Amino acid sequence: MLKDIVMMCKLDEIKKMNFKITWKLIKIGYTGYKFMQPQINKQEICEYAYSLLEKMECNYEYIAQLIGEKENDYEFNQLLDKLSKLDSSDTELQYQKWIIYLTKKLIESLEDNELENLLNITEFWISLGQPDNSPHIFQAVGNKITPEAYYTKEMYDLILHRHLE
Repeated sequence: MLKDIVMMCKLDEIKKMNFKITWKLIKIGYTGYKFMQPQINKQEICEYAYSLLEKMECNYEYIAQLIGEKENDYEFNQLLDKLSKLDSSDTELQYQKWIIYLTKKLIESLEDNELENLLNITEFWISLGQPDNSPHIFQAVGNKITPEAYYTKEMYDLILHRHLE
């Protein structure tokens, strides 16, 4: 139950970051994209869709159908795909919103153990396929940083600062 409550908040959290919620963002969050695993479920999508119906947003016929098909995976996915295709936003930009959100959640989860935090940050970026635009510095990947130089408070502070930027 607690997991569902946490998941139900993701679109709201992204919106609080002053990012526009688009159907492409929702589809990426639901199906995953590139190396990113799915982040949201049907329940969260339907709750967002209900909020749009209350405001009488455009494409309300498809939105209402989407809500009505939440028990039918095939139809739900078809309607989500249709809404995503009607959305003129850039797919890569929507993906970057998810990366920024996930990076924010990673930073918020860090504790007082620099070594453990460096390992968690590295694991996070590996799970996302080590994108070129990552703020992370990988030890000995494209550099000559030794383990002794990498696993220090100074390096952790530098990497954390790059992530916060």
